Amino acid sequence: MDTDSIVVVAQLLTGLATLIVASVLIWQMVLQRKLLKIAHSDADNNLSMQAVSEKNAIRRWSAEKINLNMLEKLDEGIKSLDEYELEIFLTQMRCQEILTTTEWRLGRVGGNRDYYKAVFRAMLGRKAGLEHYKTLGRNHFLTANFGDPTLIEIGDEVYEEIVGETAK
Repeated sequence: MDTDSIVVVAQLLTGLATLIVASVLIWQMVLQRKLLKIAHSDADNNLSMQAVSEKNAIRRWSAEKINLNMLEKLDEGIKSLDEYELEIFLTQMRCQEILTTTEWRLGRVGGNRDYYKAVFRAMLGRKAGLEHYKTLGRNHFLTANFGDPTLIEIGDEVYEEIVGETAK
């Protein structure tokens, strides 16, 4: 075999080796992409379970603190609450606001408007909740979402559906 033939064979072997290495790397990328999808799904499931757990903790805490008399006062508005009841109410609202903004920021349920509308309906279901949203809660949502106006738009929509006027 002459030198030119050896060079051609060497180049063919080098090309073949390069093709094999490239194929292995592509296969590894495909496997890594599958693993990333699984990890993302697991993280999303974990976030959802934590959110549900937090919502349940807030509900349990509220159920322990709120009695029938306080529920009637919540229907009458914030001014009917005594100092202790007001603190319970504001704590519950802050917890819900923080959880909702965190869920939104982390992209829980893909930003599904219907999910967040249901959350706002629960928060604004009594007169005190509506008053709180208009005076304090709306401002929390404005400042807590790092300039994303969508969540406040959803809250304003729900407020307007319930009250018939804008919250601004």
